[in-house]
Amino acid sequence: MKLTAESDCAGKRLDAYLAEKTDLSRTAAARLCESGAVLLDGRAAEKRALVTPGRVIEWEEPEP
Repeated sequence: MKLTAESDCAGKRLDAYLAEKTDLSRTAAARLCESGAVLLDGRAAEKRALVTPGRVIEWEEPEP
């Protein structure tokens, strides 16, 4: 999946922003970040990374 951060993201943590914009819970988003499955501008990102407008977030959907 792929998402470009919008202007409402300023200063939000990556895990919180993913949870807000997708069907993922914040815990699930945090786990994806910890496993290396979330990229911020093409690089693995920590869950606490701050998101700014225009950045590209990519992730793999977790297995059901």
